[in-house]
Amino acid sequence: MDQQRLDYLLEQHGLDRLTPQEEAELHAWYDELDDPLVEPIYADDTPKAKAYAAGHTRQIMYRIARQQRKRRLSMWMKAAAILIAGLIIAYLVWPEGQRSVGKETAIVDPVQYTRHLTLPDGSTVVLGEGSTLQLAGGFGNANRQLTLRGEAYFDVKRNASLPFVIQTGKIKTTVLGTAFNVKQVGDSVSVTVARGKVQVERDDKVLAVLVPGQQIATNDQTKIAELKKIDLEPVTVWMQEGLHFNNTRLADAVAQLQQRYGREIVLKTPGMENCTINIATPLSGTESLSNVLDVICTILGANYINNNGKIEITGEPCNRE
Repeated sequence: MDQQRLDYLLEQHGLDRLTPQEEAELHAWYDELDDPLVEPIYADDTPKAKAYAAGHTRQIMYRIARQQRKRRLSMWMKAAAILIAGLIIAYLVWPEGQRSVGKETAIVDPVQYTRHLTLPDGSTVVLGEGSTLQLAGGFGNANRQLTLRGEAYFDVKRNASLPFVIQTGKIKTTVLGTAFNVKQVGDSVSVTVARGKVQVERDDKVLAVLVPGQQIATNDQTKIAELKKIDLEPVTVWMQEGLHFNNTRLADAVAQLQQRYGREIVLKTPGMENCTINIATPLSGTESLSNVLDVICTILGANYINNNGKIEITGEPCNRE
């Protein structure tokens, strides 16, 4: 199996969209990992091995969580109507600190902490501390154009009829559907691609078309543009800020998640705030709130529901140590 096909299958698995045939194909690949032709690619001491192991562990945790939640489905039936209403509201309304997109330009003011956002077109953004995002009027309908100041990681929902265009200083980044990091520091801008292809321009001149694992670094003053291969992990490690849960009190974890995702999260069971969680495998920072809550609730044997946009967690209390 080539790397592109594997990446696709892992992505579909993470989204729970694998067909039975694709799932069988992925399982067959796992079974072949002992093949001497395959094993060196994922040797224990390589960066690819670490990235693969971390990603695969997260996929397993999400699958376990989904299976457990399916077994609890009967407990959730009474909340189904509320949950659906909450999802509709979440789709139509941006988190606190943002304004919905209409005729006027929508602006996200400088964030004081790393923030996970869902844009009106379904794309997601992890916005770095101190960064700002400005969306053109009609974003998601007439266009998908925005302006970034600072640093952000974009995972763009594919739409061939509406290219996703980011203006950062004099640098314009154009994509159809992909994942990449953009960082601006003074007159310098760097674009690093994690998945798909990205076209980078300056003054209407194409500087490069990037593929996964490539980065272009530009400077408006010197006019120099440097294209190189790069390890993605050091570029995106900033996104994990606020997601390191090592023997962390649940109350503290909830406070961090509320800031990051702009959602109200309530512990409904008295005493749960004293529970501690430990996630040994670092989260990547791109996970949705539901993914993170699935992992946490699996660890604690707890449940959560979306009650008109407010997340409510119930479970067993823990004694204060």
